[in-house]
Amino acid sequence: SLVAPASRTATVGDAITYTVRITNTGENATTQLVITDTYDAACMALTSATGFTPTHTSAGQLRWDTLIPPQP
Repeated sequence: SLVAPASRTATVGDAITYTVRITNTGENATTQLVITDTYDAACMALTSATGFTPTHTSAGQLRWDTLIPPQP
């Protein structure tokens, strides 16, 4: 979900902050997750990540290979 800018409109040079939230809605526990996020590389570039840093980055794609969900 988009966090900033609050206006939901960005101009050239503005930082865009968004959150990726994953929920297991299935009936079984998950032991390891692989998440891929794709974006338009002509308009955006990753400048920083907080929490879990992507395992792989390339123009237009971020991938996390080693996300282990918290145990209950």
